[in-house]
Amino acid sequence: MKSRYLLLLLVMAGVGVGSADDPLPIDIRAEKLELNINGGQQTLTGNVVIEQGSMIISADRIQVDTIKGAISRISGKGSPIVISDNTPGGDTFRASANAIAYQTSQWSIVVEGDVVLEVPGIQIRSERIVYDIRKGLFELTGGATSRVEATLLQASPSD
Repeated sequence: MKSRYLLLLLVMAGVGVGSADDPLPIDIRAEKLELNINGGQQTLTGNVVIEQGSMIISADRIQVDTIKGAISRISGKGSPIVISDNTPGGDTFRASANAIAYQTSQWSIVVEGDVVLEVPGIQIRSERIVYDIRKGLFELTGGATSRVEATLLQASPSD
């Protein structure tokens, strides 16, 4: 019960990311939370959902690291981890992968392992994506034995 209370306090305090000019609260829900007050770590398991603005991260297991009460990193592994968001240009994307590392102070997300990125009109497979949240910029790379593969989806003609 205490861990739920502490998580609620963390979320209610509006712990955010980025610069002091534009903090965005991070809402976290999970079936179980293990909190290490001395180490500044929280391990969330079971249907984990993290929301920050329009961004949503879903996973089976996530670790949240804090420094001086502020979330510094969100990381996890699973099969798959799913992230969706609206880019600054207004497009919606969805990415699934085996691992995620979100450096909150840098507004940067790295997803790795069997990555599938879906944006309007394109489906891309790669081993790694680095996503710059503020710029809405994706950098995709293949692995040692794979390349980046894109499928352009054809729009159906209008009646």
